[in-house]
Amino acid sequence: MQGFNQLNNNYTDFSNIPNPPSGKGPKKNGKKIAIILSIVAVVAALAVAAIIFIPKLLAPKKEDIQKAFQKSAENLADANPVLEDLGLNVMIKKFVSGGGNVEIEQKGLNLPYENILADFDSKNKAVSAFINDGSVEIYYKDKKLYYKQNPDMTGLYVIDSNVTEDNYEESYISDLYEFNGIRVNDIKSFSQVGSLDKEAIKEIVKKLIDDIEYKYDGTKKITLGSKSVKAKKYDMVLPKEKIRSTVKDIIKLYSSYDSDGDIAGGNYAEYLGQTLDSVIANDIVIEVYEYKGAIVALHTEYDINLFGETLNADLEIKCCGDNNIFSAVDASLLFTAEINGRKQSYEFYVGYDAYKDGSKDVTDVSVRVIENGSTNNETTLSYSYDTADDKVEFSVSDDNGRSMSLSGKVTEISKGSSLETRYDNAAGVPGINKFELTVGLSTDYAVEDVPSGETIVDFFTPSESEFKSILSKKMINELDRGGRFIDIEEDNEP
Repeated sequence: MQGFNQLNNNYTDFSNIPNPPSGKGPKKNGKKIAIILSIVAVVAALAVAAIIFIPKLLAPKKEDIQKAFQKSAENLADANPVLEDLGLNVMIKKFVSGGGNVEIEQKGLNLPYENILADFDSKNKAVSAFINDGSVEIYYKDKKLYYKQNPDMTGLYVIDSNVTEDNYEESYISDLYEFNGIRVNDIKSFSQVGSLDKEAIKEIVKKLIDDIEYKYDGTKKITLGSKSVKAKKYDMVLPKEKIRSTVKDIIKLYSSYDSDGDIAGGNYAEYLGQTLDSVIANDIVIEVYEYKGAIVALHTEYDINLFGETLNADLEIKCCGDNNIFSAVDASLLFTAEINGRKQSYEFYVGYDAYKDGSKDVTDVSVRVIENGSTNNETTLSYSYDTADDKVEFSVSDDNGRSMSLSGKVTEISKGSSLETRYDNAAGVPGINKFELTVGLSTDYAVEDVPSGETIVDFFTPSESEFKSILSKKMINELDRGGRFIDIEEDNEP
């Protein structure tokens, strides 16, 4: 599989990026940089979102491209022998359109659980999960997460994803550091992420995608792996004015959840408007190539103005398999800049390859970080299935010669409906000798509801007595001593 060309430049230090024009203190300059980086991040996210959501949100006149993206996804799955022979390509479609069941059992892996049973309903966005034969119960429904730990809780806590900053600040739990080994501030962050208005975000992105200018640019000859093909080229143009408006809308939506007004919050709204015109100075053009009814490549390039210096971002994705072009994909995100007269580059590369090696099906994913033309970090993940003896293996290796792997066998399979694999051999994994890990997947599912008659307590209640009302004396004592509940594992303290 062929990667992209790498730049061969001498290493230089990115710390030489000049500061903003003088006249304001370093603290404000730091926050200005943060604002610019946040804008760049949102722009990059929008480009990716445009690519991802095009199949779902394109206007009817763009149906040919919509079908081509869908065909590409199908071709990638069909060209993967691991997915095909294990029936996972069919199961994944059923998981997405309906739901599924996951069962995990383990011994000897030094984990705080021995078994997990979970059912999920993708259509209705609901989950029920039980850990250690029901020692822990978890339910998710209607954007609310319920939690119970048996036998030390007589009811369930509920974390509502619509919790506000005021709810949290006034809650009893806000004065604690940890809850059951998890930082309370992390639970708050989880709640706030869940409370973001996803429908509003979807509408903002949809509005931008509806404004995409769609242009046919004729037939172009492109190289895909070892083949040269003639593909139809389409330009998807995202107008700069629309991008600026979308970035403002997203940051405004985000800042409503940011009480401190940091980064792009209210305190910097005026500077944000001025900066957008400089950073987003051009339209984003995504070049899309269609071959035999499927998208086989896309490319976009963008220049970002940072304090008078130009940072070029170049994203390219290509199918490049030899026998089947969809059996391999190269993806590269390359940043280049000329700073103080010296050219510098930083590239993230991902390579995907699915192939057969005798009776063995193999899927490899390699990730590289390339700095000024030299690879300074590479990690390869590989999964294989041997159809001759049902052996499966997952391995991770890096460019320093380190590797680790887990291997076992397929113990049950009903192609497209259920699959069970059992791993019992490890190599190079620290702290693991004798172990057993069983993973079962099924398209049959039955999500359980929160049991009726149970006491439900708001996790962010301001009342200490209400918060503690469903806890055992042991848990209350533990909470009062250190702000930390017992772990899922058995605590032998009297």
